[in-house]
Amino acid sequence: MSLNWAMLTPDGRQPVPLPGESFVISLDSIDVSIQAASADRTVAAPESREMRARGRLWLSPRRVVFVASSGNASTSSELRSFSVPLTKLHDMRYVQPYFSANRMDACVVPVPGGGLSTPQLLKIIFSGSPGFKFYELLQDAKSRASAGNSNAEGEALPLYEPPNPPAAIVQPDGAATHAPETERPTETAEQPPHDGLPPPAYDI
Repeated sequence: MSLNWAMLTPDGRQPVPLPGESFVISLDSIDVSIQAASADRTVAAPESREMRARGRLWLSPRRVVFVASSGNASTSSELRSFSVPLTKLHDMRYVQPYFSANRMDACVVPVPGGGLSTPQLLKIIFSGSPGFKFYELLQDAKSRASAGNSNAEGEALPLYEPPNPPAAIVQPDGAATHAPETERPTETAEQPPHDGLPPPAYDI
């Protein structure tokens, strides 16, 4: 993961694709949280600082990119964007809490010179967005990237089509079934200075 190193279009609203890269899906109104992970990478490190932002999320066969919306009160000033190569995402899981929006949790490993020095806990919160579809596409892309498939970058992932509203799984008593998972904290970091050089691991 690199923090605030994503190369953006002149208006600062979208990432610039890497050579040969195309984005498979993008979701708007996404909330993210980043916080330094503990030694076992399962919870936030004690007294670590959490960064939050709301913005837009992109997925390609190579990476996940987030760009914060400008002027949003919920966005931390130190979190403007991030880029995560798929091979740096670990312990991913899709969480469906009872009383809050669905989300994806993951542990992300920093890239050299990317503004982060330790593994981070990442939460991506899908408020009204088709989060599970994003998660399925991400799992597929990550499997290809992890397998070292030489065709992964030229082989397109399935195009996203907005699904029909999912049918609820209902028990005999009429209650919908959702498997809650334990909440996990998130992360922090330092901002690297911008010196006009390409972002870390830009050619990954």
